[in-house]
Amino acid sequence: MPLKIVRELRLLAVFLALFSFATFCADPQGTRMTAVYSLEDDREPVVSLGGNWRFSPGDDATWARPAFDDSKWASSRAPAAGTSRATRI
Repeated sequence: MPLKIVRELRLLAVFLALFSFATFCADPQGTRMTAVYSLEDDREPVVSLGGNWRFSPGDDATWARPAFDDSKWASSRAPAAGTSRATRI
């Protein structure tokens, strides 16, 4: 056989081997894997942002400290989740 045909056959054999290996690694059981979403186990936890919030214009890194006293800031009530009413600040 000519050298060119031998090289092409080797290349084809390597490609088929890699393709077969990749297919086996992706699905070793030979079954099609499907994702099942569980509403109990897979969802992200939800935190309600409704309730009283304190606001002040501006930004300061010291406001992030747990000991910071924001008692003199204006307070506004945020609507609970599922309501369409907005609160003006």
